[in-house]
Amino acid sequence: MNAKLLATLTFTAAALHAADTYFPPPDSEGGWREAKTENAMREQGGMNLSKLEPAYTITERSTGNGGLLVVHQGFLVFERYFGRASRNANPDMASTGKGFCSIACGIMLHEFKDKIPEGLDTKVFTEKYLPQAFPLNDPRKANITLGELLCMTGGYWGEGQTPTGYVKGDPKP
Repeated sequence: MNAKLLATLTFTAAALHAADTYFPPPDSEGGWREAKTENAMREQGGMNLSKLEPAYTITERSTGNGGLLVVHQGFLVFERYFGRASRNANPDMASTGKGFCSIACGIMLHEFKDKIPEGLDTKVFTEKYLPQAFPLNDPRKANITLGELLCMTGGYWGEGQTPTGYVKGDPKP
């Protein structure tokens, strides 16, 4: 990636500040503010479509299905998909969410040490942390810790319509 393209895509302090002051409502209430025309991209979002096209080209060449979304100064200024991807696609994410979840939990444990004093040893299936899980459909859940969930040793295995778990080392429905 050339330096000019990289500089174009780099977030500025103004963009970070805009993120602090604007959070989009749900789609049912209008969703993101969108700069739909090239002129609106420049005026509202502070972006130039001709600078985003090369980034999209690189993204499109990197995988068979995907997209590029760019939010700048509180506006969705670029949204384009390719392959089987779309705004409403619900792909099988497999393990891609684990890294994001682990990072978010690390930040949470750092920022809220006083609220989660046991850290990774915190039992998560409790009235305090997961009241919606009660009554528990399996009493063994009461002993599962945050650390076990994050490193995939909490007893859950698989995904989709038929998740399974391990019972004494054997995968079972």
